[in-house]
Amino acid sequence: MNRAAVNGPDMTTRALIYIADDEPANRLLLERILAQGGFTRVSSFPDGQSLLTACDQEVPDLVLVDLRMPGVDGLAVLESLRGESAHGYLPVVILTAEPSRDTRKRALSLGAADFLAKPFDFDEVLLRSRNLIETRLLHAALATRIVSLGDEVEARGRAISDVASERAAIAASLDRVSAYDTPETIAAGLCADLAAAIEARHVTLLIFESSERAVSLVAHNARSSADVGYALPLERSLELWQRASAGAWVEEIVARPERGADGERLAASGWRSAIYAPVRSGGRLVGILSAGTAAERSPERLARDLPSVVDYATVCGALLGRTLALRRQASDVRNSLEAVIGERAFRAVFQPILEIGTSKLVGHEALTRFDDGVAPDQRFANATAVGLGLELEFATLQVAIEASRGLPSDTWLSLNVSPTAALAGEPLARLLRQARHPVVLELTEHTAVHDYPALRQAIVDLGPGIRVAVDDAGAGYASMQHVVEVRPDLVKLDISLVRGIDGDRARQALIAGMRYFAEETHCVMLGEGVETTAELRTLQRLGVVLGQGYLLGRPGPPTHRIDGATRPARSRARSLEVSPARGH
Repeated sequence: MNRAAVNGPDMTTRALIYIADDEPANRLLLERILAQGGFTRVSSFPDGQSLLTACDQEVPDLVLVDLRMPGVDGLAVLESLRGESAHGYLPVVILTAEPSRDTRKRALSLGAADFLAKPFDFDEVLLRSRNLIETRLLHAALATRIVSLGDEVEARGRAISDVASERAAIAASLDRVSAYDTPETIAAGLCADLAAAIEARHVTLLIFESSERAVSLVAHNARSSADVGYALPLERSLELWQRASAGAWVEEIVARPERGADGERLAASGWRSAIYAPVRSGGRLVGILSAGTAAERSPERLARDLPSVVDYATVCGALLGRTLALRRQASDVRNSLEAVIGERAFRAVFQPILEIGTSKLVGHEALTRFDDGVAPDQRFANATAVGLGLELEFATLQVAIEASRGLPSDTWLSLNVSPTAALAGEPLARLLRQARHPVVLELTEHTAVHDYPALRQAIVDLGPGIRVAVDDAGAGYASMQHVVEVRPDLVKLDISLVRGIDGDRARQALIAGMRYFAEETHCVMLGEGVETTAELRTLQRLGVVLGQGYLLGRPGPPTHRIDGATRPARSRARSLEVSPARGH
């Protein structure tokens, strides 16, 4: 078997992924999700045997296999790949709708690394795939490192047996690392092993939250719990940053006046000399590994111990560097978002919604624009990632509702809300009570909805007159199951369906089917992203009642008016009155 070699800074996205599922739709969806995540080497197969044949030619970095398939099913694939797993970590993920307890146990006993539930969640597929691929690459890196250490020990021979012992200790440390350990657990193990290898009294891993703030993540043989999470003074943090940027160093520990309380703390803890080595990730300084001794050591001994500390710092960077860098990035993002929210560094704009047949203005969708030009999707995703999703969402809703008071009184207001915000209950209800227009809630589905009855009840509890729209129908997360479960008043057809629909009979047929659904469920269809007269006329012919897009009006401030020249000619069409919401 030829093993795929994955190297370079983009090694995760260049990983080879195999998919086996007898449903073409599932294979296509997974391929598109992975492609959007940046993965460029994805191959799919209609059955398990085809996947195994491909594995004989080139071993993948990740396998996604359906549990139930004709012929060679997911369990049989697991059984066949056990031999490969014995030579290296090959993650296999089982795709299934509702596995029984016995099936899960059987799959896990055969070596399944994880499960992905159908229907697939975009973020879950990417996160689980990326994590498992990184774990495989980590195992490969560990194996390479162990071999390298073994070769180095063999080359130096018995004449430097003390160095060989230190390298063997590093290999043992790596061997004890589990992919499921937390960063703190991994760091604690490495610090303990380094302390034993060079007979250090204290070993500490400092992380840089910024160039001006260093914090102790783990302290081996700490005097108290206060030594963990301890933030060094500004001057000391800057000094360590500058010195670590130049490389490793050794220093004598004394309570010098310029060190202040930190110098006194180190001296009181029994440190007499210390070795410092930078921890890097992708060339970026993310921390420092320090080893302190209780007795003064000769320059020769410190020089001999220095490479060991550097090696352990390198291992820390390989195993923890990305996590530490992400934590620092998350801290930067959170600080930036808190400033955006606190300063209200954003504004609301409104895009008109028209009846296609009459060109009558019936509503507006509120959209957010940030003062620094960051794309709204990116900013809301960042806010969710650092735990500020609801705070940003409610702040932008407040601004939108306040600004909407300048809109025509005979129109309704469409507000984008996440299911999480809808389920929050009273905080959202308080905001909506301030609105002076009938409200339509556009449910965005950037996260999976696990309890639709609870979501429907939460919307009812928001108060009478609240209507619901499902956004981006026909694309991504907005599956027909989602539309059916939400029971919306409006179904917004995604721009991917509307764009060029006048020349695409397949999409016309799809929307015709959705029109039947809309008529049977008493909801209204709205076409998004209308940019040409041909698209508008086709939507009208297919029975789409409402339209929205640059052809009908661009987003603008609440005093914005639509240029009548851009409106289509009037024709007969079913009108949409601003009416009370029906039950959800």
